[in-house]
Amino acid sequence: VFNIPTKLFGYAFALTDLGFITASLINAKLVKRYRMDQTLRVGLFVTLVSAASIAALAPYASQYVYTLSILSSLFFLGVGLTAANASMGAISLFPQLAGSASAVYGFTHALLASGVGVIAGRLYAGRLLEPALIMLACAVLALSGLLLTPRPSRQVQTANAHGSR
Repeated sequence: VFNIPTKLFGYAFALTDLGFITASLINAKLVKRYRMDQTLRVGLFVTLVSAASIAALAPYASQYVYTLSILSSLFFLGVGLTAANASMGAISLFPQLAGSASAVYGFTHALLASGVGVIAGRLYAGRLLEPALIMLACAVLALSGLLLTPRPSRQVQTANAHGSR
């Protein structure tokens, strides 16, 4: 799509990974300061906004190579903030079954990822638009999942924090 020479592709890929690596490194500090659900929401928001921006610029990819590189790095920064927090959030819904919850989460994650991979492979037409729309659809799906997930009431959270029911 971007006509990046083969010898430079690794650098381009590293730039994208920089966002994910950065988020993974700072996530633990952010969770301690802002809580897991707030960090997850910020990550999903960053992912959604950057995916929407990438999709909007996709038809003009060759004119916005550097902008799209930065947006891609931001997208994966959001993914980095989201991945660990989503996993822990899902498992925390079933603390008495943490091992089973982790297994179901991992299986579901792998199943969805492989399904999205198949769809991406079939829709790819040698341009950025299809992958960008898939990224946007996944970001919307992830945010929808967060919004549709039941949250314990503040009263239950407070009671659990104090060891009572």
